[in-house]
Amino acid sequence: MMLRSAGVEIHTLSDRQVYKKGDDWTKLIVAMAVMARAHEESAIKGERIKKASLKRQKDKAAHKTPHVPFWFEKGEDDLIILEDRVAELRKIFDLYLSGIGSRRIAQQMNKEGCKGPTGKGWSQSYVNILASQKTPIGTHITEDGREIEGYYPQVIDTDTWLKVQAAKKRNRVNRGTHKNGRLGLVPNLFTGIAFCGECGSPMRFDHVYNKKRVMYRYLGCADAVTGLEKEKRCKNKAHKYDFLEPFILKGLRH
Repeated sequence: MMLRSAGVEIHTLSDRQVYKKGDDWTKLIVAMAVMARAHEESAIKGERIKKASLKRQKDKAAHKTPHVPFWFEKGEDDLIILEDRVAELRKIFDLYLSGIGSRRIAQQMNKEGCKGPTGKGWSQSYVNILASQKTPIGTHITEDGREIEGYYPQVIDTDTWLKVQAAKKRNRVNRGTHKNGRLGLVPNLFTGIAFCGECGSPMRFDHVYNKKRVMYRYLGCADAVTGLEKEKRCKNKAHKYDFLEPFILKGLRH
C-alpha cells in the first residue's frame, strides 16, 4: 500500500495485472492473498523435496556407507540388526547410567565374555568413543560435518543417550582441575602412538594414589588390564609414566 501511495506501479506476472495509485485498493488485497498462498505452496513443496531427498539417503544407507556400525549387517536392500550385538551396546549404556566409568565397563564386559566389535573383547577407549557417538540413536555424520537424523535404525533411545552424555560430562568435571590448568588428569603424551612390545595392544595411561594421596602415573598394556580372557591376557607389566616420558623425549631429541 505504501508503494502505491508513493506512485510505484506494481505488476504481477501470474495474472498480468497492474496496480497503481488511485486504483480500487481491494484488488490489491486479493492479489496479496494470492501471493501469500503461492509462497506457502512453494515452501510446502520445498519441504517435501527435502524430506524426499533425506528418505532416499536413508533408504540407500546400507549401500552408500562402505562401513556400517558393528551391530548392523548389510542386506540386499536394507540393514539387518544383529540383536546379540545390540544387547552388548545397550549394556554399555546401562552400565554408564549405573555410575561406573569406561574402564570398569570394559573390564565387566570382558569378564562376562562379551565379544565386542572384533570378537576380541572391549577396550576402555572404544567403550568411551562408542558411548559418545550419535550412531546408536540413528544419526549419521557426513564428511563435511552434516548430521542426518534417522539415517540408521535407532537402537538406543534418545533419552538414554542424553543421560549418558550428561553422566560422562559430570565425570570429567568431578576429576577437578590440575595445577597446569587442564581439566582432569595430566594428559598422556603418547596417546595413539605407544603400543605394547609384547602383543601390539595400545598402551593406556593410568594412575593410583597411595595412602597419603600421592599420585603415581603409569603406562601399561591395555590388554593386560581389560583383555577378554584373564588367563590369556598380556603379561607385560606397567611402567612408571614419570620415568618413561623424559626418557622417551630425551631419545627423540638425539
